Amino acid sequence: MNYRFLVPLTCFIALFLIVSCARDHHRQAPPGGQPPLTPKPSAPHKPLDRTSQPMAGSGQQYMPGEVVVKLIDGADPGNIQALSRELGLELIEPLPIADTYLMQIVSGDTVESMVKMLNAYKVVDYAEPNFTAETN
Repeated sequence: MNYRFLVPLTCFIALFLIVSCARDHHRQAPPGGQPPLTPKPSAPHKPLDRTSQPMAGSGQQYMPGEVVVKLIDGADPGNIQALSRELGLELIEPLPIADTYLMQIVSGDTVESMVKMLNAYKVVDYAEPNFTAETN
């Protein structure tokens, strides 16, 4: 039996696994490539004001205390839990768009500041306020 092909095949598989793991680790790292932050203590829950508010400078209305977060394609679903712990968010519900979640801010941060913080993460494709729309 000829085993000459086993050595190159084994090397190829090992190289593939190393590259795949390194690429996934790079995608999941927060800004600066640092490990996840220590979770913030949970803020006491207060009833949500469900009346929409205008976004500064845009005139668009959004739900207070809520953000929509879209992770990059192929991101580990565990990233949303890690972001929640680090930034003081709670999952309200996954949205019908792949890797997109409606989150409630429980840390006390403003919607604008939370959107800015979320958009700084490489694993986040985009974050925006939960805009409302009116129909006539």
